[in-house]
Amino acid sequence: TMSLPDEVSLHSAEQVRHDILHITDATAAVAAVAGHLAQGAPIHGIFDCGSGSDWTVADVLSLVEQVTNVRLTRRAAPSAFEATAPTGLSQASAPRHCADLGWKPEMTSLDAIVRNAFAWEMEQLRARSLPSSTGYLASGQLAAKP
Repeated sequence: TMSLPDEVSLHSAEQVRHDILHITDATAAVAAVAGHLAQGAPIHGIFDCGSGSDWTVADVLSLVEQVTNVRLTRRAAPSAFEATAPTGLSQASAPRHCADLGWKPEMTSLDAIVRNAFAWEMEQLRARSLPSSTGYLASGQLAAKP
């Protein structure tokens, strides 16, 4: 039986900004890099396949709550990444490198990314024929725990 989480552990401060890329855009970026390399063309410097937009963890969680109709309890957890994250990398360089390879992200709206990911998760649940008693509604919304 599947149940909804009571809380989500944050391994990043809620106001830290992150570039979020949909998985289909990430795979397309990898294919563009592979195609570029297969043609014998080197890639110099750092290749950043970001969307060029950034959102806070709080932005993402608020939208997840809106899309799923579930209120998440947020709990801070220690993050090794925050302490070792590289500094000085600029998102401004991402479009230039991506354009050089003929790639750009298709899904750049956070709302579209979250809704698409949730729809995919719901489809996976339907494909496994989970009963509605797991907390998932036929409408594609999550039901809060009683």
